[in-house]
Amino acid sequence: MAMAQPANDTGAAAPRPQFTLPSRCYTDPDIFNAELQRIFRKSWQIAGNAPDVAEPGTFLTCNIVGQDIAVVRGRDGTLRAFYNVCQHRGHRLMTGKGNLKVTITCPYHAWAYGLDGRLRGAPNAENVPGFDADRVSLVPVIVEEVGNLVMVNLDVDALDFDTAFPNVRDELAAFAPRLGETAFHHRCTAELDCNWKVAIENYSECYHCRHAHPSLTTNLLNPDVYDVHLHDRHMRHHSGPAAGGISLYQIDNAISPHAQELSSWILWPNLALQVNPGTNFVVFQFLPNGVDRTIAHVDWYFGPWVETAERDRIIEDHRATTLQEDIDLVANVQIGLGNDGYDRGVLMVDASPARRPDTASIPSPIMQDLWRDAMGEAFARTF
Repeated sequence: MAMAQPANDTGAAAPRPQFTLPSRCYTDPDIFNAELQRIFRKSWQIAGNAPDVAEPGTFLTCNIVGQDIAVVRGRDGTLRAFYNVCQHRGHRLMTGKGNLKVTITCPYHAWAYGLDGRLRGAPNAENVPGFDADRVSLVPVIVEEVGNLVMVNLDVDALDFDTAFPNVRDELAAFAPRLGETAFHHRCTAELDCNWKVAIENYSECYHCRHAHPSLTTNLLNPDVYDVHLHDRHMRHHSGPAAGGISLYQIDNAISPHAQELSSWILWPNLALQVNPGTNFVVFQFLPNGVDRTIAHVDWYFGPWVETAERDRIIEDHRATTLQEDIDLVANVQIGLGNDGYDRGVLMVDASPARRPDTASIPSPIMQDLWRDAMGEAFARTF
């Protein structure tokens, strides 16, 4: 028999709090393996930097949840992506990044593919009965350029980027008009002792920021002038200028009408595109590396208006404060998720008129709904 909900003073059923996913969702290897198939092989992921494949013949390679992918700029100027594997005996075709002279040539038996992926030649093919080179080509992968980034999706039926994340491209351009002038400078990589969901959930809420990130909330953003805009598959966080001004570095207000502000676009399931004050562009990737391990890449892009020494100082400050604080936070959450004294917690969704700006729209319920949708009906019923 279902339990009756408590009534409020109007006689209506009182609203019930929302809860986190059960701990098992963060600790069960079978659930993790299902996530790789149902979420990460069906989502937009970052392959690399667009300038690395700007010229005809240039290529880059990446690994998307265990799948080797190659991105190639064709002689016709078209950007294409393929599974990075020869159709003969399965040898990897390319490594790293570089420039192809004429064809994509397999190092094993010298099968040669055009930059469009079609087989151009195979030694002794003319003597193999029934061999039809016209029917052999590399397996394509969906690819798009988004600003400085090359993004791929392994799902052949995937929505294009702008349909999946409407207005993100335009909002980035409006918020930071000179974003196109920024260039990659440095990658920070951290190994997080937590499930990937712990990492992205931590990034996507600022409920903890005042208490856990004193440098961030003093020097870079203002938790009293903070809002969150929720969309179907992404959310946007925005902060007004820090109360005492940006003290970490000098900012040229002529760069953008939003030069003193911070905004971040969090894309399901594990990416964030963040524009810091001064139009410093930061890309966060939280990559699953085991049920309780995540690789965090933090890529920094700067415009020519930021001196090299100042760039390095900004990066080091983030690494030593906010990043290190988050490394410790998520590790301790993962420990707690394995504790028999905890299973589910209340999500602090503040619905009051006087709610704190940084808790106006706690995004965790949205993330969990997306997780349930992606994992399918069986998981939705269970969790």
